[in-house]
Amino acid sequence: MEKNRKIISLLFLSFLISACQEVVYFDSGATPRIVINSVLKAGDDIIGLQVSLTHPIGDTVWKQIENAEAVLFENGEKIGAFHLLRPGWYSITHPVQAAHTYRIEVSVPDYGRAWGETTVPRTIQKGRIEIDPPRNPYGAVLVDLYWQDDPRDRNFYWIGGAYSTVFTSEVSPAQDSTLLYLNNTYYTRSPLPDPFNRIFDESDFSSVFYEYLIRIEDSGRSGADLHLLYRSNIGAGRYKAFLLSTDLHYDAYLKSSILNRENTDNMEMLPLYYEPAYTYSNIHGGTGLVASYVHIEKMYYPDYENFFDTAFTSSIVE
Repeated sequence: MEKNRKIISLLFLSFLISACQEVVYFDSGATPRIVINSVLKAGDDIIGLQVSLTHPIGDTVWKQIENAEAVLFENGEKIGAFHLLRPGWYSITHPVQAAHTYRIEVSVPDYGRAWGETTVPRTIQKGRIEIDPPRNPYGAVLVDLYWQDDPRDRNFYWIGGAYSTVFTSEVSPAQDSTLLYLNNTYYTRSPLPDPFNRIFDESDFSSVFYEYLIRIEDSGRSGADLHLLYRSNIGAGRYKAFLLSTDLHYDAYLKSSILNRENTDNMEMLPLYYEPAYTYSNIHGGTGLVASYVHIEKMYYPDYENFFDTAFTSSIVE
């Protein structure tokens, strides 16, 4: 009887799989579209831009555009043209100001015109970051963030940290960002975060953590004083904590990118139920992203001379 049940189950599974089969004809000859990517940061004096074309999934060559005409507008006024740095990469020297609107228009011969626009968020009010460094080389860092929501706008906040595994004092300031890796987990009991990337700790179900970044929307908190404390088990290397206030476009892009990453991980466990997430784009006439943010950050440097002492000191730089 048990053998018959197994046969029936296998037959049913075969029917289920065959019933889901469908012949799909893929057109790899679709016309390429312009891809624009530029993320503006308030306070920067140079705006970078990447221009390329979409390509078929089977094509391993990513075509970077060298003959694009790219123009920057600020609050509706034409500022000037971007200059080619190397294939696919352009830049223009111009200060990025909070609460200003920037538009980037790109024309590529034979492929038409595409554009994207962003309004830079206002400066973060009463922003402060406090870092409680690890007590030993294998400990956790505690980060306290304080700021005030601006009631004039709808605001989107992203919190995170980056760490270094390079245990040396011979690191120049120019290398700080290139030698830092984004945190993967943030433990917090705060009710503020968006739960979309919240995970319960399998070793302690009373504890939760967030993957990649922590997202907070100001819905219902307009003008409020906000505070979040998180813990991250990263050891005692260099550590940078940051708070971003992003425009609508960067917020949507970050959230969709994290969802896409999580769905890709799920593909390995449940291939029959895998559904890729759409990566957000705000480009008209093409695809990609033109977005912006303001931020505050704080950097922590351990005392490398006494690094393996249990009571080593540290320095914290704004």
